[in-house]
Amino acid sequence: MAKGSDGCGPRVPSAGGGAGEYNSAYLETGGFFRPVASEARGRGKSGPRVHCALLDEVHEHPTAAMVEFMRAGTKGRKQALILMITNSGHDRNTVCYQYHEYSRKVVQQQLPEDDTDSFFGYVCGLDEGDDWKDEAVWPKANPLLGTAIPLKYLREQVREAVGMPAKQNIVRRLNFCEWTEADAAWLPQITATVAEAHVRADADQRMVSGGLAGSRHWAPSVMPRIAKSTGTTVALVSTPPEARSTRSCRWSPGPNAADAVGATQ
Repeated sequence: MAKGSDGCGPRVPSAGGGAGEYNSAYLETGGFFRPVASEARGRGKSGPRVHCALLDEVHEHPTAAMVEFMRAGTKGRKQALILMITNSGHDRNTVCYQYHEYSRKVVQQQLPEDDTDSFFGYVCGLDEGDDWKDEAVWPKANPLLGTAIPLKYLREQVREAVGMPAKQNIVRRLNFCEWTEADAAWLPQITATVAEAHVRADADQRMVSGGLAGSRHWAPSVMPRIAKSTGTTVALVSTPPEARSTRSCRWSPGPNAADAVGATQ
């Protein structure tokens, strides 16, 4: 960008060449613009005293360390600016979700104006209840649909996600800014919700105890044929007044299903 500007390019020399440029400097004042990274994932990088910090893909940050270090580094600056850009994620204990919720509250004026006059939030995403497969709602999460984002690309992403349930979560996060319940899921959320309602209806007026286990955690010495497979087993025991009943179900990917059935009989 600096090289493309007639006014900025000659005054801001860069160090490194091609894709390896790592520093742009304004020698008259000793200022510079450079990437800041940490080899220790999640520990951040303390020390910088920044005028401006650009934090991209905040949903990929495993901790709040880098965000908070950059924020702390502005305390001696009169006109500091921190810009954060991100998609949605799936972990609601992350710094990304914390700032997402804070931004939402600012936009919806749920916080005192005097407490948020230094914060600007812009949130694009589908509304609760919107169907991510419905093209009519896509512009909510993609204001530049048809310009920066081709409609053809988004249609392809949705078609693939419909055909591959494991891809649905990442498509919903990256293209429609929806917070999902997991990074990837082989069982669509709507299916899990229907199953949960079934169990609740069946267990009405009963005391129920349940257990959940994943086969990848079982010891090979106990069940060697499915120790390396992936699957989930759930067991429910209900105690109505007249008798006790037990229900158990197991889900396993198709290629492992035959081994799982044989090993558990």
